[in-house]
Amino acid sequence: MDNTYLFHGNAAVGGALERLAANAGWQRVDSLADADVVVTYCTNQQALEDAYFDEGGFVQTARSGTLMIDLSPSTPGFARELSAVALVSELHPVEAPIAVLDPTWEDAFSRPDNLICFVAGEEDDVAAAKPFLQAIAGEVLEEGPLGSAQLARAARTVQQVGTLVATAESEALCHAVRRAAGAGNLAEDAPHPTSESAQAYLEAIVEKRFEGTYTLEMTEFSETLIGTYTISNLWLYGGTGAAYDCTKLYKPTDKAWCWNSEGRGPAAEMDNYLVFTLGEILADGNTTGTCMNWAGEDAMNWDCIFAGASNPDTGKSVDLTQFYRQIPKGESTWLRNYTDGTISFTDADGNKTSCTLVPKGTYQMPNVPPIPLTLESEAFKFNLKGTEDWNNTYNDYGVFARNPVTYYIEIVKQPEGFVVPEASKTIEEEVDPEPEPEPEPEPEPEDTSLAGTYTVGRLTVYGGSADPAFVNPVDKSWVWDDSIWKESDNILTMTVTGTDDAGRETGECEYLPGEDGGYWNYILKADQNKEGTGALDLTKYYGLLPHGKSAYVYDAEAGTVVFSSGIVSIKAKLLREGDYTYGSSTLSVPGIAFDFELPGQTTQGAYPWTDFDRFAVGPRNYVMLFNKQAEAGE
Repeated sequence: MDNTYLFHGNAAVGGALERLAANAGWQRVDSLADADVVVTYCTNQQALEDAYFDEGGFVQTARSGTLMIDLSPSTPGFARELSAVALVSELHPVEAPIAVLDPTWEDAFSRPDNLICFVAGEEDDVAAAKPFLQAIAGEVLEEGPLGSAQLARAARTVQQVGTLVATAESEALCHAVRRAAGAGNLAEDAPHPTSESAQAYLEAIVEKRFEGTYTLEMTEFSETLIGTYTISNLWLYGGTGAAYDCTKLYKPTDKAWCWNSEGRGPAAEMDNYLVFTLGEILADGNTTGTCMNWAGEDAMNWDCIFAGASNPDTGKSVDLTQFYRQIPKGESTWLRNYTDGTISFTDADGNKTSCTLVPKGTYQMPNVPPIPLTLESEAFKFNLKGTEDWNNTYNDYGVFARNPVTYYIEIVKQPEGFVVPEASKTIEEEVDPEPEPEPEPEPEPEDTSLAGTYTVGRLTVYGGSADPAFVNPVDKSWVWDDSIWKESDNILTMTVTGTDDAGRETGECEYLPGEDGGYWNYILKADQNKEGTGALDLTKYYGLLPHGKSAYVYDAEAGTVVFSSGIVSIKAKLLREGDYTYGSSTLSVPGIAFDFELPGQTTQGAYPWTDFDRFAVGPRNYVMLFNKQAEAGE
């Protein structure tokens, strides 16, 4: 059904507009699901806010992409607030207050030539709204950004009311004088109206044609942000590969092992209080003030340190303050921009962060399939700038540290008059910095020898007959049997025995199992074989590094290592610490790695983007990453 709209608000106005819209081919419907456009006209500010923001209001119930046209005589502040909230919900608000040119007409809303509409909003949204607005109003005036239409409507209303009041008072004065003095001809000598509208008002007053009740409602500006809040939840959506069901939605507090264990993990935020105070209303209609972030009874904040034990790349702790310290500790200033719907924080050092305030409701995170986020209360939403990392697609490190995408701080506003307990009015004491390390001695000439003992850091496969990417076999543990875990504690020892005639390093290699006493068997489960031919032995791809003892030749100039066991020789490319590009993917190597090139299919197979395709059909490189162990005395 085309050109349909749902109307909400004043029944009399809605009836008049329905007749006008119908003449232009617009059909009014009762179901939101059937409506192309939502149209509102409320004569009361509270009713207008309830229509959009109340539980079950249009912001929560309208489907993504809905065009919402508000014809109400409202305030610039409301228009900007609606825009900010609608932006988050992927709705398209248009500010279009409608005004009557001549209120003396009977049924003043029934004729389009007696109606004027001021319109503001995003250019594309205004263009989409104009067919409906032109159907009901004789004149549609574009004013600019949100808020400007209400200002234009208010200016015209003030002028119109001033003319009406002046005309009424002058006529009343003349009438009173005539009655008191018996001056029957005084009306002829009285000043005449100076405009056509004033003349029309005078005639209507004399003929007593004004009908109905007219009210003037003054709405006091109120900054809704002001007040005291507690933090009820923290949410983080992140990770790489949303199209492949790789991204996750986590509460950082549910992943306590990922953070500082000294009481400064994300749980330290949960007793904090946020107190927002209004400073001033700026000339552009925006507001500013102070925010006090009390540290709570524990006198601690989240230090945002990701634990080294959960870092598969380097095993070192990582400071993620840039991502998660979005609301400054202690006192900061805030600025609410009603034009773009943002709230910005500035700390004592001048550092700025920015967010939007989103209402409670359920939001879909852009995963395949989508991940629902249900907010039980409103929340500050921060968009983060992580980095996609296909090497860490199925671990906490990839979600929190490498590619965090959206961070939500869910807050609960306390009742008016609430006072923060004195025991919670704490400011975290700065932790003593670590002493400056002693200067490192001048490095010795680089030792290129492979000699040493190594532990397995990570095993990863660059594979896929279509759109290849890195996938760690252990992150797909359901593809294999329990032996997949046996490789992770293996030990590699490289011992130099000399050089060959070409000057290449030669030696012995020993690849032994760890405490579990076993190796990965490299068998893909039968239920993962899309071709239905049973379990597959993929030793030819992933069992390339000889088990037990072998010999090796290291060609430093070519960057290759050849492993020999009996009559079998396998060549691998040696990767030292650094970042390496594979197609559109990047591999970070913290220690050393052996890259075994595989003969996987490079044209799209029958089962693209499946685990079977990545591991069995189109594997291109098998990379074994190792971390060198410190020698005794180091």
